[in-house]
Amino acid sequence: MRPPATETARVLLLLFEFVLVFLYAERWRLRGMAPEVVRGLSQVGCGIVACQLPFQRLSPGAVCLLTAGLLLLLEAARRWKRLGVIAETGPEASGAFLFPIAILILFLLSRGRPMLYIPAVLIVSAGDAAAALVGRRLGRQRWRAGSGLRTVEGSAAYVAVAVAAVTAYFVRYGWSAPGALFELALPLALLGAAVEAASPRGTDNLTVPLAVHLALRVLAPDL
Repeated sequence: MRPPATETARVLLLLFEFVLVFLYAERWRLRGMAPEVVRGLSQVGCGIVACQLPFQRLSPGAVCLLTAGLLLLLEAARRWKRLGVIAETGPEASGAFLFPIAILILFLLSRGRPMLYIPAVLIVSAGDAAAALVGRRLGRQRWRAGSGLRTVEGSAAYVAVAVAAVTAYFVRYGWSAPGALFELALPLALLGAAVEAASPRGTDNLTVPLAVHLALRVLAPDL
């Protein structure tokens, strides 16, 4: 069934916000900003936009429409070699395509409930961006994970930022006490870091949010 006109308008607005994130990231890239910084900022920006979905009162059909629009945008950027920040090749390209799919699956699994949706989005966007920035700039101690190398500093940044983001979200919306939230946020952040390290390169945009969502259902079944 086709989404109502008001839903379609909200979907177009969200698509416009994603495009703005990409355009600003491309502007920073063309001005010579380090690639890992540009990628990290664009990842956080996309995560912030994606966190709006549960509050937009969108139907599953409307979120499918949004996902299709994002995938078409990414494919156009790749095919026409526009917006270098998202027109990558190799494993990074698959990661960009998997993010909209993960958002759709998360939305459907959570049935639009923010508490089951937003923590997973925050961890995969903010945590991964922090790991990339810190790991590439400050990383000294390396360790092998899966098919690649990680840095201790990057993994620590992943966990720290993910814990801070998830705890801040829970506290902001008045769910339980900060101490209890930290006890929930820390296992989720550690799980996200572990799944990210074990995932084949480029697939963590899908595996991490799904793993975090399933863990949330086990650790906090009342959400």
